Amino acid sequence: MDSDETLMQAFARGDQKAFDMLYARHKGPVFRFILRHVREQELANELHQEVWFKLIRAAEAYEAKAKFTTYLYHIANNLLVDHGRRNTTHLQAVSDQYEEDDTVLASQLNDTLGQAIIEDCLALMRAAVQALPVVQRDAFVLQQEGGHSLEAIADITDSNRETIKSRLRFAIKTLREKLRDCL
Repeated sequence: MDSDETLMQAFARGDQKAFDMLYARHKGPVFRFILRHVREQELANELHQEVWFKLIRAAEAYEAKAKFTTYLYHIANNLLVDHGRRNTTHLQAVSDQYEEDDTVLASQLNDTLGQAIIEDCLALMRAAVQALPVVQRDAFVLQQEGGHSLEAIADITDSNRETIKSRLRFAIKTLREKLRDCL
C-alpha cells in the first residue's frame, strides 16, 4: 500500500487515482474534526470541501517534509481559524467523539440500568470535552481521534511540543475530575 506522502506526490504529477485514495482514507476523520468545531452539518460540509479544494490547489507545491496528515490537518485547522475570525462567534466543538459507535454500543445492551448508566456517562463525557478550552480540546481531539503525535499536533496548531504536552495534561486532568464517577 502506498504511503500518503507517495500518493500526494503522485497526485501532484496528475494521478487522479492517487487523490481518490487519499480522499477515501482521510475524508471521515477530517470531516469529524471540522464538525467538532462548527457543530453544523451543512457548514461542516462546506468547510470540508474547502479543505480538499485547498489541498488540490496546493498539490504542486507539496513537499513531503512531514507526514501528509500533518499537512492536511494544518490546512483544516487554518481554515477553521480563518472561519472563526470571519465570524464573531467562537469556534464550537462537538464533543461527540465516537458518538455513533457509543450509541450503537449502548443500544445493544440488554440491561436497561446498564444502558442508562452508559448513556449518562457518555453525555457527561461529551459535555466535559466540549467544556474544555478550545486549545486543550483541539489537542485532545487531534490525539485521541486523529491519532496524531505531539509533534504533529504542534505542527498542525502552530505550537511547540511542550505547549501541546501541557495542553493535553490539563485536558486529561480536567476530564478525569469531571468524569470521576464514570471511570
